[in-house]
Amino acid sequence: NSQRLTPYQKKSADEYAIDVFGDIIFAPWLYVCTLIRGDFIEGWIPENYFSIFVAPQKGLSLVSIYKTFSSAILRTEFLPDIAYYRDGIYYEKDYHPVSFSDLMNNLNGNYSSVFIKADCSNQGRDVNKISVKNLTADTFKQVGNCVLQAPIKPHPFFEEIGSVSSIRILTVRNLKGEVEFRASCLNLGRKDDKWTHGGKSILVAILG
Repeated sequence: NSQRLTPYQKKSADEYAIDVFGDIIFAPWLYVCTLIRGDFIEGWIPENYFSIFVAPQKGLSLVSIYKTFSSAILRTEFLPDIAYYRDGIYYEKDYHPVSFSDLMNNLNGNYSSVFIKADCSNQGRDVNKISVKNLTADTFKQVGNCVLQAPIKPHPFFEEIGSVSSIRILTVRNLKGEVEFRASCLNLGRKDDKWTHGGKSILVAILG
């Protein structure tokens, strides 16, 4: 990449990092944003500031990567979970063990295809849509611990884009043990994507 910051852009980013965030160490991420946009504007939050002060990444913040436990942790009926596979055992949505044949009977009677999301999958990685008739015990052994989810039908507005969009709500646990809202965004896929992918999706900030 032959792009370079102009002296004015670098000076603006340096001053903003010190005046707003309190330290020059936050300037490099402002450089990155400036290079991508082509000019410096106020309002950006440097990645290293965000991950330290807005949404610290430690402890329970990473619990959501275990897709097989999301429903139990969140205690919600709004996830389209159908069943789980953990350590070689199949479970129904209520976490009661079930045989592979009974699981397949349920799937064949209700779904033509399902999504399989492996534990630690994120940003569209290790997410697969598969026809129920092609599911075998070997499929689960290859994927490892995972959740089976029913396909969801997006709103017509988002369906025009061609991918399943989502609203991301970021929360943190404060020092009192209380959960606080910190940020939210609309996650939009590209035109030819079937679902959103990290690094390719378009994030639209939700204000208010």
